[in-house]
Amino acid sequence: MDAACEQSGAPSDRAIFVPLDLASCDSISECASHVRSACGRCDALVCNAGLLHPQRTLTADGWEANLACHVLGHQLLARLLLPLLRQSPAGGRVVSVASTLHKVASAADLLADPMSERGYTMFGAYGRSKLAQVALSAEQQRRESARGSGVVCVSLHPGNVITEVTREMPYAVRLAYQAAGPLIRFGAPSLYDGAATTVYAAASDDAATLRGAYLERCLVAQPHADAEDEAVGRQVWELSDQLLAPWLPRDALGGEKS
Repeated sequence: MDAACEQSGAPSDRAIFVPLDLASCDSISECASHVRSACGRCDALVCNAGLLHPQRTLTADGWEANLACHVLGHQLLARLLLPLLRQSPAGGRVVSVASTLHKVASAADLLADPMSERGYTMFGAYGRSKLAQVALSAEQQRRESARGSGVVCVSLHPGNVITEVTREMPYAVRLAYQAAGPLIRFGAPSLYDGAATTVYAAASDDAATLRGAYLERCLVAQPHADAEDEAVGRQVWELSDQLLAPWLPRDALGGEKS
């Protein structure tokens, strides 16, 4: 936090630390409550938690970890902070950092087995969760636009940046990544380049272009057809509503349509 403030030239008291565990709905609720009490508005919420587990893993809430962290946790946090996002003069941003791997998933598989109970593969579960992210972003935009809200919802692929996302992979895979690191980094975007699309989504003045869009390399790109399907968006939304009901305000269930 201190380094970020120093590099940006902002005073150190501009940054505050709020604990948050995207695998725990109780933690998310506490975080959102803290932010609501400390802030009068929210200009941008960047949903960027990510994980890759080689084996199927459940969270404390009993949900498969990819769906819990990438989809349900982000969805709950965004829904709880929507009142602050709607207070932003320029219209708050909800930026969902997804992945191009959502294009290899299918809505039929996602909706038939959202918790990967019938079978689990690391990239299969990851891709389905990212498809759900992109579909929910588009659905949230439709619902915000229908109520006349200025909130902008946008999803994106940051690029195949080399990060610590491999830290839970088997030792042999991590060793191979380490050995091939220099070669992989030569062809992969830098962390700076990887952050560029997220920063653009959160800060660009071109709200009309960003509204409901999916981005790659700071440009509007074509997502998987299932992610744009309104019926799929509604079904994923209803699934998240059903699972998140104990933590959502009663008037938020159904999607803030009025």
